Amino acid sequence: MAQRMIDEIESAEDMAASYGVNLTVNTVISNLIIMDNIAYSDFKITINAKVLFITVYSYNMDFEVNFQKESSGWKIISMVEGS
Repeated sequence: MAQRMIDEIESAEDMAASYGVNLTVNTVISNLIIMDNIAYSDFKITINAKVLFITVYSYNMDFEVNFQKESSGWKIISMVEGS
């Protein structure tokens, strides 16, 4: 799911740039709790679209994310959209 979301954001950035729109995507991880091989956090994505210096679109998404540590690093095991 996470990789699909990144791919969609990159596609949207490319499409927006072709129309002269500056699309910015900001992410914030907060309230990170790590317990052994499991971790939990809040994850916020903010998307802004600007034409020149004027914001024409803004959208926020909040998620609760659970991670599991594996030999190759941390893997997202669930990502639930918050309210």
